[in-house]
Amino acid sequence: MKHKNFKSVSIGLLALFLLITQNIFGIGGPQVDPSGAQGVRQKAIDTENHSGIPIYNNGGLDIVITDTGKYFLADDLTSRVVIRDTSGVTLDLNDHCITVTGASEAIRVEATSANQEIMNITIKDGTIFKQGATSPGIRFDFTNAPTYGEITLEGLSVQSAAGGTFASPNNGIHINAYDDTLPVTNTIRGLVIRECIVCGFPFDGINVANVENLLIEGCIIKDNGRNGIELAQSENAYIKCCELTNNGGLAGGADGQAIRLFADGNDTTGFPPAYVNNTVIEDCIITNNAFRGIYLPVNDEGAAGIGSASGLTLKNCDISGNANNGVFLHAIDGTATFSCLAIYDCLIGDNGAHGLSLFAGGTTAGEAAKLHNISIYNTTCSDNTLNGMIVGGGLTGQVTSDSVLNVNVFNSDFLNNASHGIGVVCDNATGEFKNFSFIGCTAQQNTNSGFLVVYNSLANNEVLVENVSFFDCTSIGNTTGSGFVIDAGAANGAGMTLSPLVRNAAFYGCTALRNGSDGISINANNVNSRVSGVIFRKCIANDNIAAGYALRNTGGSNDRIVPAIIRECTAIGNGTGFFSDLNDVSGQRAFAVANHSAHNTTDYSGAIWDAVTFAAGTQPTPAGINYWNNIDR
Repeated sequence: MKHKNFKSVSIGLLALFLLITQNIFGIGGPQVDPSGAQGVRQKAIDTENHSGIPIYNNGGLDIVITDTGKYFLADDLTSRVVIRDTSGVTLDLNDHCITVTGASEAIRVEATSANQEIMNITIKDGTIFKQGATSPGIRFDFTNAPTYGEITLEGLSVQSAAGGTFASPNNGIHINAYDDTLPVTNTIRGLVIRECIVCGFPFDGINVANVENLLIEGCIIKDNGRNGIELAQSENAYIKCCELTNNGGLAGGADGQAIRLFADGNDTTGFPPAYVNNTVIEDCIITNNAFRGIYLPVNDEGAAGIGSASGLTLKNCDISGNANNGVFLHAIDGTATFSCLAIYDCLIGDNGAHGLSLFAGGTTAGEAAKLHNISIYNTTCSDNTLNGMIVGGGLTGQVTSDSVLNVNVFNSDFLNNASHGIGVVCDNATGEFKNFSFIGCTAQQNTNSGFLVVYNSLANNEVLVENVSFFDCTSIGNTTGSGFVIDAGAANGAGMTLSPLVRNAAFYGCTALRNGSDGISINANNVNSRVSGVIFRKCIANDNIAAGYALRNTGGSNDRIVPAIIRECTAIGNGTGFFSDLNDVSGQRAFAVANHSAHNTTDYSGAIWDAVTFAAGTQPTPAGINYWNNIDR
């Protein structure tokens, strides 16, 4: 009896095993032919498991949805799906694929009657495949719809085969009224693109314009011909946890960014200028794109007005390995204005030009572009082909009124860049360049200088850089340049009648070690150039190739560095002394020098210090120089 029960249990277990293997691995039973009767029955079962209306392939003819409701694909399609003149539609691709060829989009949302609003559209969970893209994968047509709202694209893989035309609108996802040749009064209010893959399109991956409240989250956007994402006419955009790589490959090295934020003035009648306001890019990987990582041009093209942008925030992004600038923010022409950039905890490295380039100035004389209110925190700019970071304005060879105001950099590192760590450059601009602060920053092993502030001017133009402060900054081992440089009037022609001017430069608690030139260098380099209000306090400048501290006026008898206050500073082991090349003792300067320690290869070199012997105190003090409590160790 026991043996019989054991045999029955064994047969039952064997049957169960065969059933499981058949269901999981397709072993031990007939297979379902999707084109046969069993395939039809299986589709029916799938249909029963969904609420809504099933959609089947229509032999290449359009499938048109005109009623509110839930729809799902019960089959792969070779037909375009059109959502027309209706709101409240959910289209679930149900893990199926829509494959289309040539000029037809895979999915089109449109209005055919005037002033039609289209709201509450969701498209999700499947694949769109374009063969030879000469149109978008997904397109929203703005021709008659003044407003789209509450649009969600989620869980989609939008792909294109090789080929197609490098031109708009051949984008993966295209929601852009500009390309519908309309005055831009159309608006998208509420757009979510989440957990999508967009790759291989000949133009942009995602192209969106005229949007309020945009979220692009968790997307992979790669291998598109121009930009990964292009965004214009936008208010409140959030790009989060996205990966943007290898975009721009068809742009020929002159265009193509991972992200292009387009705030261009418009020269087409009926189109207002573009704007981009309140954009956040967070937790994104932006690498190996064929041109720039992030590009924001703010442009005035004249005919229809001035582009504008404000409020760009970058947080915790890796912006590396791009062929040109990692980040390029450019207020270009006319009176184009950008304000309020904040960067937190980013890595901007190994890019083919500048790591971070912030610039006000364009292509013609007389412009007045503005770049205001920049704050950077805990960010590393390293191993870039040019500067780690450059902030500037103006135009070489022309006079402009461009301005840059209020730049603050906190606790950031600028390492191993092939030019300067940080460069602040004003080139012939007569606008305001004021309020630059660097706090707790490090510039190390850059090929040129660690920190550079330079102001150039053409003849008969007084220019001004004002209020430049360095607090607790360190500049170490920069190969050929100085640790810190402030340079008024570099590379100007002779015959100037007015003065390039740097006013109020302060160094508190800064350290300059083992740099290839001076530790800290202040220069008035051309005729009539002036530097005023220089303060050194509790600074250390040791083991630099040239001087620990250098104050130079090499351009002519009217160059001035006045006044300068140097207190509680140390200079040890420098090649040419504590101070160097103070070669004008005409009384134009007023120095207060106090409480220093110095022991250098050549002590106190230059005309000023040659006239003073601290140990004996027997030489007269040069005009305008006060010193006390100095120690030559």
